[in-house]
Amino acid sequence: MAESGGVAALRAALRRRIDDTPQCVVSLEGGYPVYDNAIRRGQLTSVTDPEEAVRALFVIHIVHDLKYAPESVWLEYPVRARAGRGAGDKYADIAITRKENRAESVYALIELKTEDRFGAERNEAWESQLFGLAQFETPRPDVLVYGTAHAHFGSAHLEMQAALASQRRDYRDWKDNGQPIAADAISPNYGKPRKEPYVKGGRKDLRREVTVGELDGLRVTLHDVLWGGGGSTDTDVFNLLTRLILAKITDERAALPGERYGFQTLEGESLDASLERINSLYREGLTSRLNFPREQANEKNVREAGKGTDAQIRYAIERLERYDLFSLANSESGADMLGDFFERIMRQGFKQDKGQFFTHANIADFVVQALDMENWTIERVRKGDAPPVVIDPSAGSGTFLVKAMERIFAAVQWMRDAEWDALNSRAREIVSGTLNQERRHAWAGDHCYGLEINSDLGLAAQINMLLHADGSSSIFSGPQQGDGLASFSQYPASCPELSGAVPHEVYPMDVSERFDAVISNPPFSVKYTDDELARYAKSLAIAAQTKASEALFLDRWFQLLKPGGRLGVVVPNSLLDGMKSAARDYLLRHFWIRAVVSLPADAFYPHTSTKTSLVFAQKKTARELAGHYNETPSEQLRLHEPIVFARANYLGYQRTAKSERPDDRDDLASILARFQKERIWESGSPRHSPADLLRGPGLRLDADYALSQTGIASPVPVSEAFFIARAGREPAEPDIAYRYCEIGDIDRMGRISPRLIDPTQTDSDDDGGEGKQTDRVRSKIQKGDIMSVDDWRVLVPVTRVYLGKFTIVTGEEDCYFTTKLHPFSPGERLLAACGGDRGVATSLLFLMLRGDFRAFLSSLSRWGKTYPTLNEKDLKGAVIDEALLNRNLSSERVDKARQTCNAILESQRVNRRIASLLQEERRSG
Repeated sequence: MAESGGVAALRAALRRRIDDTPQCVVSLEGGYPVYDNAIRRGQLTSVTDPEEAVRALFVIHIVHDLKYAPESVWLEYPVRARAGRGAGDKYADIAITRKENRAESVYALIELKTEDRFGAERNEAWESQLFGLAQFETPRPDVLVYGTAHAHFGSAHLEMQAALASQRRDYRDWKDNGQPIAADAISPNYGKPRKEPYVKGGRKDLRREVTVGELDGLRVTLHDVLWGGGGSTDTDVFNLLTRLILAKITDERAALPGERYGFQTLEGESLDASLERINSLYREGLTSRLNFPREQANEKNVREAGKGTDAQIRYAIERLERYDLFSLANSESGADMLGDFFERIMRQGFKQDKGQFFTHANIADFVVQALDMENWTIERVRKGDAPPVVIDPSAGSGTFLVKAMERIFAAVQWMRDAEWDALNSRAREIVSGTLNQERRHAWAGDHCYGLEINSDLGLAAQINMLLHADGSSSIFSGPQQGDGLASFSQYPASCPELSGAVPHEVYPMDVSERFDAVISNPPFSVKYTDDELARYAKSLAIAAQTKASEALFLDRWFQLLKPGGRLGVVVPNSLLDGMKSAARDYLLRHFWIRAVVSLPADAFYPHTSTKTSLVFAQKKTARELAGHYNETPSEQLRLHEPIVFARANYLGYQRTAKSERPDDRDDLASILARFQKERIWESGSPRHSPADLLRGPGLRLDADYALSQTGIASPVPVSEAFFIARAGREPAEPDIAYRYCEIGDIDRMGRISPRLIDPTQTDSDDDGGEGKQTDRVRSKIQKGDIMSVDDWRVLVPVTRVYLGKFTIVTGEEDCYFTTKLHPFSPGERLLAACGGDRGVATSLLFLMLRGDFRAFLSSLSRWGKTYPTLNEKDLKGAVIDEALLNRNLSSERVDKARQTCNAILESQRVNRRIASLLQEERRSG
């Protein structure tokens, strides 16, 4: 079996360590470790096990660095368990022993893991292999050590957590007291582990190298310990970590060479003393790095009242204190790893509500690429202009801004590496000014702006940017300065891009017009208070027409963008496919829509099932607005430039309620290639005319609908193939026993299994809940949810057509149906193809709707904010491809329809006879 990259790197590091150690007690045979005979073994283990490489590195460290005699080192040290269940020898990975007065005892027990298991198996290791074995040793070991090894560029770093076993009764006692770690090293000469402080530039400085496995282990252990088995909420844990990380980065920047770092716990120091220093660092970070007013920052602490125990907070500090996060963030690989580390903590920890859902990195990166950010940057810099200035007025976790920052930086790097000689002096000045800075992305403070009203989430966005190498100085958070819908005068005067506003020539409110691009996933369907709406109405023109949060943000996007500026945003489908949508009409009036991409319904699962789309648009200039500002929405669309519509069924990931995993299926790359081919940001490129969308009674801009209605070579009215017939609604519930069929009574084959309902019996107390179910159905029926079908029909659910729960009926079923089923009839063309035989035509329609036309029906459905609903008006104005219709009217399909019809009739006859017998039996008692 091929070794993973991590194991191969570890074995290479072991080989180098052996080569660099004279007379090493470990050698290699066939690439695997062999130990000196002086080192004792309790039992043999497989030398090919990846963990053996970790053990060999520790043995070399113990013998050659710490100078313990080889004879004092036991591998697989046997511990005799007391009688009882599981009695017998158990083994420690390594024991360091000593002899006193001819008696041998254990000084240290050491448990080791590979880095990929170090975090996940930490609790079990401490409980079973360390404290669990220590209880059987007399005298008890002095020290318990949990360790692993990380490979860095051919060298190995040993990570150790040392606890004093003699100070804790057992694992539970140690855990309840915060899992105190006495040191991050093994002491030489059987000494008590001491914690040496971290000093900038000193013998023990912060770590500037890290592996992905190490960071993932850190993430797991931080979450598990801080969460405390349910003692704190995930959001509490997340908020604590973001504050600690800000204090940590502030400390790394402020410490002078030779000075002890402030972010650490010192030996013998109380937690209050440690927190006093760390709180000062946190407050300084809020003001110097994150734009907080000094008086507001002075009221903040990393620890909220009642949140987190002393032990949990100490543990978090001790796990973070060893890393130089600032240096890691400013290295190319380190920034990627730290960013991923924080993103995973964020997705795992922060509770997402009030319409705020983290945008997956795949979607955010696609949006930034679809805006053509890299080429756009290159074109601007070649002309002597600075890279685009972007803003996210509902920044959330900052994912959009991070992706924009990365793409702009990549473009500038390419210009330096590939076309430096061809650049003019102004372009070279821009490139040099962007790249030649101490902080890798320090330039982003002038190019990446963010607003986030939720203070904790805003802090997370700022930390996210910091861990991607700064650029966070233009992110503002909290109700006072982070409200993305506030009046421009409310924003800090120190940020004229936001605080400055001027009148517009056509639009009735003041505008900023300082940003080249808006990238965002705004909160959907947030219910604002009357006071908030009254405040927003003073600066947002659309507030007089709608209260929808996504519509208010659309208005703000227009105000922020420069004329011709680009928009790449996530919107709920209700903005695009609603029968009445002030936001859709606003979008048509104020923007040129370049592209619309339909996202799958589970794109933001499990946080919301709202159907969403991506909209890419360009702000109209004042002249473009003035020409047709008062035209109707339909006329705006008729005059509109071409639009690209696309559908992404797969996004490169799959989510369940508790986890996420990569998926090889990803439609975003092919859609991006299409955008580039069709040059969506260039006027006049060859695309489908929006006028095709005006056939129906309601103006729609959703991609699923548009793809079914545009670009058809030979359009045929759908009514020639099928239409929704008039439903035979019943005036009241029948007064005798009857059969009734709901959508749930239709199986996946289209067979119906109606339920028998007797209005003369009271069933509320029936066993098994059947009576309650009958009462529920009867309540619906009594409110008018009942219809009869007296002719051949295909019944199609009003909602979720894509499930295909259709059935065919003849009108002789002796059964009533829910009105949540549309009765479809074959059109004249379909009837003619079947020789006027309504039964055959309806059977063929049944096959067509379950086959080629199911996706078509689904595309007509309006998603709104719940399940997709098929509206009769949309069907009347729709067209289908004549070639597709002809293919379904072939003689082969007619024959198949006839056979299917006969089979269904026979099935219904049998079911009807069985139901009749059951009904008679019930009546006879």
